[in-house]
Amino acid sequence: MKVTQLLLTALVAGSIGGFSRPAFAQQRPSTWQRGTTVTWNYRTANPNGDFTDPPLASTATTRNVYLWNLRHTEKLHDLKNFPKTTWYVTKKIEKPGSGVYDEVTTYDKSITGLIWHGYLAPYVTRLPDKFKTTAAYAQYIRTAPEQKLARGILQAFPQAKLDLRLSQEALHLYNVPRGYPEYHDVIDVGALPIAKTDFTQIQGFPEGYDFGYSHNLNYYWLASYGGPVALRVAKLHEALATAGWTPAKLASLGDDWHVGVVASEDEACELVLALPNQ
Repeated sequence: MKVTQLLLTALVAGSIGGFSRPAFAQQRPSTWQRGTTVTWNYRTANPNGDFTDPPLASTATTRNVYLWNLRHTEKLHDLKNFPKTTWYVTKKIEKPGSGVYDEVTTYDKSITGLIWHGYLAPYVTRLPDKFKTTAAYAQYIRTAPEQKLARGILQAFPQAKLDLRLSQEALHLYNVPRGYPEYHDVIDVGALPIAKTDFTQIQGFPEGYDFGYSHNLNYYWLASYGGPVALRVAKLHEALATAGWTPAKLASLGDDWHVGVVASEDEACELVLALPNQ
């Protein structure tokens, strides 16, 4: 069961509205649009009514290739200028003789258009369980486009060592609440509370949501699915400061401290600090 089901089930009404593309006046189909077929639409991807987030993707090329307007009559942007942009894929459109195009938008919906699907690389997050060594997990976090949030989080603890085993334990803590038998002085950073008003600033977040125990960092990172990393990491620093973690205290954490991190969009977010048992 996805961790996000605890939160995202309550976000259906608001989140769907949050990712809706701007309204366009009724227009006759362009020449390019004639004969096209929408083969997938994130709004109707689950006929049983379950909520589905738009898949995320990054630009997969540094060549001069273009984002077109929705009628495919005008080039809007050269994709080589968006190497770090996270795209939300909202539709797949098949054009006979041309292949499949993705209808995409940015988090703030300031850019919306069509991209030939081969110019995008889907985010395919690998959870810590898929790795055998910390070195391999660290390499994945350093290089994968979908690990931008994890990279930002780890910068807050420059001396602490990334620990694959601790990351795996953090991932399964709530499904198998066995604690951390190989560690002591465990600090569940992801469980630090943040202001409920921070959630209401997430676009599409539903009014009147009953937070219960979930107004913490982990849930904020899930609810702000694919959002700007700088803002999401800023919430980490705010939560740490509120808990008494001054910059000096953070800097004092030596390399004897280990950090476990899981930053999987729409799957799981966890952050733990701990000292390994000797």
